[in-house]
Amino acid sequence: MVKEILDLRCNPRSNPVAAAAFNSMELTTGLLEPFLDRYLPYVMKTKVFTARTLSSVVVAGTNNLFPESNNGYPGPPPETPSLVEQAMLREKLEMRLKEVLPYPLSSQSTTSLILDPLSSPECNMHLVILIIDLVLTTLFPEIAVSNS
Repeated sequence: MVKEILDLRCNPRSNPVAAAAFNSMELTTGLLEPFLDRYLPYVMKTKVFTARTLSSVVVAGTNNLFPESNNGYPGPPPETPSLVEQAMLREKLEMRLKEVLPYPLSSQSTTSLILDPLSSPECNMHLVILIIDLVLTTLFPEIAVSNS
């Protein structure tokens, strides 16, 4: 892959020193391949996937996902805003949309039309499910339903 990025496979004359270095590296790894095929799984098992390293990875992940509030675990869920606060948040969002959208689309009626579908809980749930479906089928294409 590095050879293709540096365009050494097609034109080794462009940089003969780099081509010689990569060819010698390929020769060395080719000669050591039987040894590396046995050594790398051994190192992974004894050095990487040990109880100590895995526990430190889990602790680091927990601390990063759930900051130090409440001993590393998430705190109480945020309170649902009142109807007045929701109306104020919607007005702020409409004002920001007016600033971002180009001139023909930045009218009050257009921004409210953009936000109207998002005021329905059923529509929001459907949107969340579609986003989760998109993410999962992108990560795991084998779980997607085919038409054939």
